[in-house]
Amino acid sequence: MTTPRLIGRLRAGTPQHLVAYGTSLTAERTWRVWRRSGGAWVAMLRERLEREFPGLARVTNAARWGADSAWGARRLERRVLRLDPDLTLLEFGINDADRRRSVALEGFRRNLDSMLDRLTSGRPDRDVVLLTMNPALGRHAETRPRLEAYYGAVREAASERDLPLADLHVAWRAALAAAGVEARLLPDGIHPGPEACRDVVLPGLLDALGLPGRR
Repeated sequence: MTTPRLIGRLRAGTPQHLVAYGTSLTAERTWRVWRRSGGAWVAMLRERLEREFPGLARVTNAARWGADSAWGARRLERRVLRLDPDLTLLEFGINDADRRRSVALEGFRRNLDSMLDRLTSGRPDRDVVLLTMNPALGRHAETRPRLEAYYGAVREAASERDLPLADLHVAWRAALAAAGVEARLLPDGIHPGPEACRDVVLPGLLDALGLPGRR
């Protein structure tokens, strides 16, 4: 797997701006959507990078609850490109896979490719890390019968473009295999709880970024 250049640059003392962009699996909680946002891992990543590289790493959360890849492509300029990040974490798929929406798998891949083209155009030194995330449980799984295929499209995009991939879905499957953990890791069946953000998402992401074993 390709390793992002973020950590090497931070170790060299070069300030870096990281932007997380995606759905409510990434969005941090606000007073309006506190029940529907599972992105506590972004704050945890921010804190970890600050401890490792004080004053050098800025982390912006540009994700939004309810977002799909069509929204992501439309809003990319306003929410990400204008910030000119050094690295973008890109997380989409969970809402595209919802059969109540109109984003077919082919459309999802087109939207993903559009975002990747624009993120990498004109800034060869900018890194993009693609993410797969958690499965959906219960009623959320019923409305997302092809979620695995959408995460597969993310993997294909990373492989075809030789981009870093944080394949967190694999870690999620392993974590959820233990008995009695679903209510703790996915309290509402779709959004990561704080324990999952700390023990499943953050370690996998740190490994993808090149900081393995850091807790």
